[in-house]
Amino acid sequence: KVNNEYTGMISFDLEGVYLTSELQQNIAMQGIQLRQYVLEQDDTTLREFENIQKTVDQGIENLYDFAKSEEIKAVIAEMKQKNVAFNEAAEHIKAAVANKNQERAVQFITNEAKVANNEMLAIAQSILDTLKDRFTITADETNTWVKSGIVTLVIISIISLVIAIAIGVALNKTISRPLRTLAAGAEQIADGNLNVEDIHTTTKDEVGQLGAAFNK
Repeated sequence: KVNNEYTGMISFDLEGVYLTSELQQNIAMQGIQLRQYVLEQDDTTLREFENIQKTVDQGIENLYDFAKSEEIKAVIAEMKQKNVAFNEAAEHIKAAVANKNQERAVQFITNEAKVANNEMLAIAQSILDTLKDRFTITADETNTWVKSGIVTLVIISIISLVIAIAIGVALNKTISRPLRTLAAGAEQIADGNLNVEDIHTTTKDEVGQLGAAFNK
């Protein structure tokens, strides 16, 4: 369960970083394209600006739909408002260019449009910082899980070792030792010594039966 939650969180944050970074680049690009349009005032530059403008609009919507955190959704909602302000400024700029009013176009691009665009970039960066902090927290939690797992593994290994030693001692007492005694007694009998002491065994298994037969 923990592994699934961890994997899901990492996948979500990685996708969030990708979407936000891409959006941040497009926001910067639309500001550049709008300035370029004011300088060149041609249809090709205008279409390029409008295309990147639509990309930013859609990118904000995609990021908002993707976000699960209410905190991040609130930040993206603020970005939406700044984007509306930027788009309104862009309309004024296009109107000024159409009316050959260069001074008014420059005024809007250096004030309303620039301010709104920069605020959107700052919001995008704040989202990236939030995701970065979540990565850091996740990494710390992972280290804690790993350390906890290592401690648990060491404890289990020690317990297993103690159990193995106890089993070894018990086997030595009930099986190995009587067998060695029987072997030694058999060697003495083979050498002609028939006064070998009885073999004392407490088990009723094959070793005990062998010891009883030997004592006869």
